[in-house]
Order: sequence, then structure tokens, then C-alpha cells
Amino acid sequence: DDTQPGGRVYIGEATHDLKTQRDALRRALQQHGYTVLPARTLPLVEGELEAVVREDLAGCRMSIHMFGGTYGVMPEGAESSIQEIQSDLATERPNDGSFSRLLWIPQGLAVTDDRQNRLLQRLRLDRGMRPDTDLLETSFEDLKTLVKARLTESAKPRPPAPPTKPGMASLYLVYDQRDEAAVGPWEDLLFHQSFEIVRPLFEGDEREVREAHEEA
Repeated sequence: DDTQPGGRVYIGEATHDLKTQRDALRRALQQHGYTVLPARTLPLVEGELEAVVREDLAGCRMSIHMFGGTYGVMPEGAESSIQEIQSDLATERPNDGSFSRLLWIPQGLAVTDDRQNRLLQRLRLDRGMRPDTDLLETSFEDLKTLVKARLTESAKPRPPAPPTKPGMASLYLVYDQRDEAAVGPWEDLLFHQSFEIVRPLFEGDEREVREAHEEA
């Protein structure tokens, strides 16, 4: 059922040490009108689990994944825990600018499992992390605050796509704001080569800047 006014949010399964926080976040979102998924017991067979998770993620505005001190259960036929599988599947979800993914590691977490240590390090060092993903090592209260902010931002109208002139190919220049003056001669050169130059957005909040970048 997606009739609740807030839309749908996916909260990945959590290991036992984070069950209290996961349940509290689920209740808080439901109280604010969000439909929280998964709303059913997940299958413990890899292929079946992946199909169910993909189906649930498809209509969600956000997915939240909690990583505790232990690795968690591995479904039959899988080489990864349920938590890792759900998080990885969220990276495959096509994004039209209205979806975001939050990974949360509690601040000061004590890790007792070598597999979990390796997973957390992989997440921390992931240079290929999508622009719609944030990794947080914060308190639970900070997580709730950011979830609320992200959902509020995602409800705002998206900024319009940069205009292009008919008959001109567009070229997106990516640079830091401090380099704006240095890029000027390149813009002039490329414009005279019949390119419509698309510039990065530097004004607005973090979400608007990210969405403009993805659109460009």
C-alpha cells in the first residue's frame, strides 16, 4: 500500500545489536506518514531474496542501511550477509534524482567480526560510491535528523535542466568554484567550436547541487 502521504522508505534488515534503533526509526517514519519496507519476512534463499528486495526498492524515495558490530546471516547460496546484499542492491536502483541511499555506522562502534571489519572498510574506502549515497558514522539522533532532512529535500521540485540551444551539442564542464576564472578561456574556445557549455551548480543546498550534477 503506497497511499500514505509521505511515500515509501526502505530500511534494510539490521543485526541484533541495532534492532532497537531500526525499530525506533521505522516507528518514527510511520508516524510521519511514510510506508516503511520491507513489510514482509524476507526469504533466506539468495535468488528469492534479491527479487523481493529489488521489487521493494523500486518505488522507494530512500533506502537506509545499518551496519553493526557483527556480520549477520548469509542466505542460502549467498556469500554476503542480508545487510550487505540489501545495500548493494540499492546501488543498482536507477535514480531519476528522487532517490537517496544512507549507510549508517554507529559512532564508536565496537566490531567483533573480521568479516564485518572488512565490509566496513570497503564501505569507507569506496571511491565509486554513487552521488546519491551518504556514509554516516554518527549518533542515532544525527541519523534521524539527516533522514528527515533528506526526505524533506526530495519532496522539493527538481531544478530545471540547463538549457541548450537547438543544433548545438552540450558539454558539461566539471570544476570547483574556486577555478571558475581559469575555466573561462576553455568555455570560450569550446563555445566557438559549437558546444553549448553546461556549468556546475554552486548555489543551493547539497541536495539541489547533487541533483543538478546528475542531471547535467
